[in-house]
Amino acid sequence: MMTEPPKSGGGDEMCPICNKPKSQHKPEEILECSKKIRDFHDAKEDKGKK
Repeated sequence: MMTEPPKSGGGDEMCPICNKPKSQHKPEEILECSKKIRDFHDAKEDKGKK
């Protein structure tokens, strides 16, 4: 009997902001999530420098 191979995401990363696969983002969602990620990283770096 053949078993179905495990389904891999095929390198499809999940967005940490909206928890959707990055490939399913609309262009405006990509911009919004990217900005939020950048803001989060900037805020995190600022705290580390103090």
